[in-house]
Amino acid sequence: MKDDIKDMEEKIEEKIEQTATQVKNMVTYEFRDILDFVKKPWKLVWINFLIGIARGTGFILGMTIFGALIITLLVILLHKMVDLPVIGSFVADIIIEVKKQLANMPPR
Repeated sequence: MKDDIKDMEEKIEEKIEQTATQVKNMVTYEFRDILDFVKKPWKLVWINFLIGIARGTGFILGMTIFGALIITLLVILLHKMVDLPVIGSFVADIIIEVKKQLANMPPR
């Protein structure tokens, strides 16, 4: 019984030492990265520039896809509404008026 407890204590101590070593290594590497950026500030500027481009591109692509989905859903919804008795005539009038305005637009 005492041997089992000692074995468990040794395993726990070994795990604690491993964890402490991993934390120490992580802190050391992060500190090295911070020092690298302090020594080379243009590297930090360049990395932030690239991150900004990636975020901007992702935002534009995401909003384009989201906007296309919203417009598609609205078009489908409006086509479904044309068949409704009260709202259908109102939507049809809007569609007719939009077509007239598009026909009156000057060519590009």
